[in-house]
Amino acid sequence: MNAFGLATIVAIVGGILNGDSLILQSETPLPPGLAAAVKREMALSETWEQRESPLLVVIHGVCHIPMPWQEGHIERPLGWVNKVDGQILSIIHIDCSRIGLALRRIVIDPTSTDTLEMYARAIARVIRHERRHVLLNTSTHEKAGENKSSLRADELAAPDFRRAFH
Repeated sequence: MNAFGLATIVAIVGGILNGDSLILQSETPLPPGLAAAVKREMALSETWEQRESPLLVVIHGVCHIPMPWQEGHIERPLGWVNKVDGQILSIIHIDCSRIGLALRRIVIDPTSTDTLEMYARAIARVIRHERRHVLLNTSTHEKAGENKSSLRADELAAPDFRRAFH
């Protein structure tokens, strides 16, 4: 166990954008194709400042889409960052269980290959959103578009994220 209480480093996704890297860390299995989805989503990002040190992405919860009859609360955020003394830390937190609950409304078969790809894409989009907060050292959100404070399930799942907002 490390200082974060997490036992497994799942993947190191290097060279995402401008040479920075993400370290994905989770105690539970992640959807197949997550590293590839993260690379694709980061390639769509605006160019922000380059980082010399990697960003740590701590993934909380179990990454699966619950069946419609399973209970779950969706009031919590999908992801977040922490701020200390006015500086946003280089640690991104992702609530994988919450993302699964958000997607549950639009999923027909929680175990299909298409659903697993969609889940990986949704997680990658939340990572991208939180990464923007870290790189710009801001907790502000826009009123509309991909940088608004809350994303709907269909926006997270859309095959073409940019078109979901036009």
